[in-house]
Amino acid sequence: MESPSASILQNSKLPNKLVWAVVAVSVIPIVLHLLGVDFGSRKIPFDTATALSATGQEVVEAMFVSLTGSFTHTILEWSAFVTAIFVVILAFVHFRIQGDITTPVVGVALFCAGSMDAFHTLAADRLIHAVADNRDLIPFT
Repeated sequence: MESPSASILQNSKLPNKLVWAVVAVSVIPIVLHLLGVDFGSRKIPFDTATALSATGQEVVEAMFVSLTGSFTHTILEWSAFVTAIFVVILAFVHFRIQGDITTPVVGVALFCAGSMDAFHTLAADRLIHAVADNRDLIPFT
């Protein structure tokens, strides 16, 4: 006869397809990077010499093109922050239902990490002014 704990473990086991899907999604970018696929943003510098003879709209367009990496960084960091908000909400809902104290502790830790990402993004985009120099603050955060 099977013990109750073995039965619970057998019922709560993740499906093999899910495990292999997570492993594949985790490994595929590494393999593609090793094969030479570039996941970075194109670095197009802003040319001030051309900007002097360009119209206002052309200058604005050239600035936006040169800032694509910054925009990508902002979108990814704010996505992490929003995810952290959802995780902390779900952690407290889970705590309310199950009464397991470890869930909100982990949720709050992830929320604090997400908040640090949010402040990093605000500082990197120069939307908040810090007492420390941005060259010191941004790598620290």
